[in-house]
Amino acid sequence: MEVTLRSIGGDDAIAALLGLGLGNLSSGLIGGVPVQVGLSRMGIATMNNIETQIGGNVIPAFVVLIGTVFFAPYFYFIPKCTLAAIIIGAAIHLIDAKTPV
Repeated sequence: MEVTLRSIGGDDAIAALLGLGLGNLSSGLIGGVPVQVGLSRMGIATMNNIETQIGGNVIPAFVVLIGTVFFAPYFYFIPKCTLAAIIIGAAIHLIDAKTPV
């Protein structure tokens, strides 16, 4: 059975989280490593109206690869608290405080 957004139903974000959870559960059963990159990438793609897999996965992977290859020696000197602040600043847009749960 193929699991797609259409077969799961509901919002794209809920379907993505369900897929991420199922993937983590199945990877844990076979000794894999759980993944959690879906939330931030999904939020960035939603904010930028990206609707294809190339825009949401391939281009960011290419940017990360190029950045890692050319700038990895300089990342060593950046304090961890600065990197944490960058991640928090990017993820803060994922929180909707106006809508109650």
